[in-house]
Amino acid sequence: MALLRDIAATYMAPRRAARRKLAQAPGEETLLAYVMFASLIAFCARIPALIAQADTLPSPSTFIGAQFVAAMIFGPLFLYALAALSYLLARALGGRGSGRDARLALFWVLLTMQPLVIVLEIVRYLALGNRVSLSVSLICAGVFVGVWAIFLIAAQRARS
Repeated sequence: MALLRDIAATYMAPRRAARRKLAQAPGEETLLAYVMFASLIAFCARIPALIAQADTLPSPSTFIGAQFVAAMIFGPLFLYALAALSYLLARALGGRGSGRDARLALFWVLLTMQPLVIVLEIVRYLALGNRVSLSVSLICAGVFVGVWAIFLIAAQRARS
């Protein structure tokens, strides 16, 4: 329940949530759990679309298995690289936080955005139209970037 409460707090007051998460200073194992859990939820949200795509292929189980590997191995590796780039950019702009703080900012925000990912995948699956899907995608992307920026700024102001 604490996880759900923290996720809700991130939506309601992202700056306060960022300060609280940074003060908790979760370890690398927790950060890895955040990114893996976010990746798993994102993969599960895509399962109906993947099944629809796989029906036209000669080996649907291989296709879905490859998508799982991509989501659970290559996705987190890409996200670690993205967190490192955001850290380097923040340092170049005068940030004082650590690489772990940058990873926390990205991975926590990814985890908290998973309810929006589920909504987005439902909209796409229901094929409510390209305009609706594009609108929901842009809203989700905007919320993600905005909250990530808030967390990253807080992380880079945090400590030296």
